Amino acid sequence: MNYMRGFQFIKDREKWLQNILLGAVCVLIPIIGAIVFVGYLFEVIEELHRDPNHKNYGDFDFNRFTDYLGRGIWPWLASLIFGFVIAIPLLIITIVIMVIGVIIGQNAPWLFWLLFIFATFFVTIGITVLSVIVWGPTLHAGLTKEFQFGPMMAFGKDFFVRMKKEMLMTALVLLGCSLVAAIPEAITCGLAAYFILPVLLFAEHHWMFQMYELYLQRGGTPITTAETVPTVSEAPPP
Repeated sequence: MNYMRGFQFIKDREKWLQNILLGAVCVLIPIIGAIVFVGYLFEVIEELHRDPNHKNYGDFDFNRFTDYLGRGIWPWLASLIFGFVIAIPLLIITIVIMVIGVIIGQNAPWLFWLLFIFATFFVTIGITVLSVIVWGPTLHAGLTKEFQFGPMMAFGKDFFVRMKKEMLMTALVLLGCSLVAAIPEAITCGLAAYFILPVLLFAEHHWMFQMYELYLQRGGTPITTAETVPTVSEAPPP
């Protein structure tokens, strides 16, 4: 895994700054904007996979808003459903820990704060594990442009078995990047988040692309896409 490449590849396009700015515009649109940008990023993954040099991908085109939305809805739905199923027990355990802390903390405040720190650590680890588990199904839904529960589960399981070390490391790197990004976001009262989030999404999806390539090298089953997306070189002239 080349984690720096996840940021560096953004500048492979001449209009890289425009892509980030349009990503920031998407972030401003509640829910739908994020789905649209994720749809674009899965086109990027597909185009990078088809390019032998793993560099050629298209710029974000706002005229294809509905195309991106139609593609992004499936990985969004996959991450929502799988994430929700996994998050429920995580939430229940966290609530139980906090309730116990409140009850015990009435006589021993130090124990309350100890349980609070433990609960925070537990949630942080849980979110990291959660992101690891949903990557496989999300990748499958994003590349097939469909929500196929059975094949998605099978791919997710095989992807995790072959890539669990890289997935966990990538989740920790993403968590670290998010913590670092929180500093400029706090300084700018959240304004910087609109520009940082598209960059982090670019990096995350490039890391997913790298993991998919490694997965295939280790004998994994390729994801059959519903239809191919023309690369920049194959796109018809205007």
